[in-house]
Amino acid sequence: MYFYVDESGHTGLELFDPSQPNFYYGLLISSADLNIELQSDIQNLRDKFGMERLHANELTNIQKEEFIEVLIKTHDNLSLDFHVAMVNKYDHSIFAFFDQIFDSGVNDAVAHEDYWTQKRYYLLYALHQLFDDELAKQVWEARVKDSEPKGNETITKICRLLAKKAEKKGDVINSCLIQPLLWAADNISQIRYRTTKKFHSLQMSPNAIGFQFVLMLISDTNKLRGVDLNKAFIIVDQQSQFNKHQQFLFDLYEKSKSIFSISETGPVERNIGYLPITQPMFKSGISDVGLDVVDFLLWIAKRLFEKKKVPSILEQYYKKYCDNRVNAISMDSVISTYLLPE
Repeated sequence: MYFYVDESGHTGLELFDPSQPNFYYGLLISSADLNIELQSDIQNLRDKFGMERLHANELTNIQKEEFIEVLIKTHDNLSLDFHVAMVNKYDHSIFAFFDQIFDSGVNDAVAHEDYWTQKRYYLLYALHQLFDDELAKQVWEARVKDSEPKGNETITKICRLLAKKAEKKGDVINSCLIQPLLWAADNISQIRYRTTKKFHSLQMSPNAIGFQFVLMLISDTNKLRGVDLNKAFIIVDQQSQFNKHQQFLFDLYEKSKSIFSISETGPVERNIGYLPITQPMFKSGISDVGLDVVDFLLWIAKRLFEKKKVPSILEQYYKKYCDNRVNAISMDSVISTYLLPE
């Protein structure tokens, strides 16, 4: 089994670029090595278009239609499957704040059930409603950019401001936010809000957070399909800043074999012990045509998610053959998954 990974919407630790509100990973799953099976077809298109590799955003609509014809012709024989993981950057900044401030293992004013059961999502939603763009930007910069003294001063002020806002709301859920926020303001050194090293800051980036979703999808796929883990391979688009963080996460997940997730009654272990035995391969798209394909499908997915036009044949292919769901880290996803009645 071959897993091809590409990304879109990369802004590193700069979360508030209005032109890139979301970060995306595309995961293309194939039963065969696309660098063998599609090498001739993709290279012919590269030569015809005069390109070293096929970046979807550089292709004309006619060229995109020629590309999709190759996938339509070969899709069934290759058992292609495509998934998207998305991180909303604004929401991510608030989620990171919540996880640091409301950790029941650190904050004495947070009950275990408030952090480790699904009650956390009601608190997270209420907290999210107290934020605006400026506050979200400030808590993020305090987390990854500001000096520790400046960051602590910022977070102390914001915690007190949010506590006042919650008090004005006056409802039961908001009242549960007040004491944890005030405790954090009074004990900011114990919270250790500021990440201490650049490497740790980059592990907080949407790139790193989204890659955890990708690894879980890969493990789940291998388990579901009974894949021989010695014959499973991850191929990631090569880029300088985040490949080492992706490698770090793979090593961490490969060793731990499980992670904790939230249930109605408390933390439960999720098995992630089905990652490939072989280490991820970080390749240039020029050297592996499978990365051209995942780039192309991710371009379609992103356009459709953002309600932008794509040629009809591309939309038809995507809706017929690809997973139309987006595995999202966002407030909308929290609401639809945990807060709305079934």
